[in-house]
Amino acid sequence: MRVLVTGGTGFIGGPLLKLLSSETDIEAVVLARRLGKDHGNIRYIEADLSESRSVEAFASSAGSFDVLVHLMALIPTVGAADPGPHEYVRQNIGATVNLIACLGGRVKRVVYGSTLDVYGPVTALPVTEAHQTEPLTCYGATKLAAEKLLAVFCRERGIPLSILRFSQVYGPGEPVIKAIPAFISAVVDGRPPVVFGDGSDLRDYVYVDDAAAAVMSAVKGDASGGVFNISGGRPVSLLEVLETIITAGKTSLRPVFENRRKDRIDMHFDISRAKDILGWSPQVSLADGIEREVRYFESLRDGSR
Repeated sequence: MRVLVTGGTGFIGGPLLKLLSSETDIEAVVLARRLGKDHGNIRYIEADLSESRSVEAFASSAGSFDVLVHLMALIPTVGAADPGPHEYVRQNIGATVNLIACLGGRVKRVVYGSTLDVYGPVTALPVTEAHQTEPLTCYGATKLAAEKLLAVFCRERGIPLSILRFSQVYGPGEPVIKAIPAFISAVVDGRPPVVFGDGSDLRDYVYVDDAAAAVMSAVKGDASGGVFNISGGRPVSLLEVLETIITAGKTSLRPVFENRRKDRIDMHFDISRAKDILGWSPQVSLADGIEREVRYFESLRDGSR
């Protein structure tokens, strides 16, 4: 099986490549701006997916692929300057258009990494794949647009398309701007973690290795495709998350509560379709996942990584 991967050097892409490298019957080609080192059945090719000429140059000699795994995306970064709608369109929609335009009929199946942001305001819990899609951000809007473009492309060619809508993915290597790594960073540094609001907000986390395993299930599993929520499938409060971190960090630190900066949003996703059709379910508990991430942060502090 030949698998073409975009976003292979990203947060979910890294663990995915580890899974792919263990499959002796898979040859994986990774398109990336930042090249990794070829090893075993993993080969890197430099390309800027947002530039059509770059993708055309690759496609001219690429051959065909059994599966395209499209994970590359421009993701908003809290605290950094917003790249603006044009850049989201160029990276998230333009790159997708370039891929499908240049590869044409040389792909037999597509797996697309999407996001919970396509849903927008939550009207009912748990959120199913049939929930309305009214994204509130440029990021969510461009990811939904890419979903629709891929759906048209695949429908016209009779190509199965699996869309994986990831919830909040956590684990070693995620940006510290997010709640879990921000809490862990504070605990590891001996600072009281800051909670905005009362901490009762509900979230639905999935460990990064489980997210990568979901992609592998789509790559190797049922070819019929569809839309799938990928999450832990269990709502947890921010206070529960924080208590788990404090336990893993073996500390007596207590949180500092500050006024809420944003409206409360509760999240919980129905993952029954992923279980029934992909044969996937999360394997890493919140306690185990946080334990791993705490040890990772401690190794960074100690300089062992």
